[in-house]
Amino acid sequence: MVKPKSIAKLKREVQTLFNAFIRRRDILMGHTFICISCGKEKDISFMNAGHLFSIKGYDHLRYNEDNCNGECSGCNGFNKNHQIWYSINLQKKIGEERWNALLNDAVSKPEKGWTREQLVLLLKKYKR
Repeated sequence: MVKPKSIAKLKREVQTLFNAFIRRRDILMGHTFICISCGKEKDISFMNAGHLFSIKGYDHLRYNEDNCNGECSGCNGFNKNHQIWYSINLQKKIGEERWNALLNDAVSKPEKGWTREQLVLLLKKYKR
């Protein structure tokens, strides 16, 4: 009998596929993207899948497609003010209704973590 994967391992697998999806979604024609924070066009080699609401504090938004966008490595890793421009640019990108839904989701902070069933469904979704 095969032992099922741990929740932690499933989360890592989904995260890898989800990040790849974000990178594909946010790429422009060719090999560039627009950083959600600084607004500059950059080569895709500098693209991270950056979260507005961090995984550490908002694990329930880890795989939320509005919460994660193409962000340059400089803004994502080294710019402590990146969230200010990220939030301004994200509001423009997704519109008021989705922005408000994201904020409401951030505030809700459910107590329960990810279930195996949820993660398996996400694996199937992002393997496409």
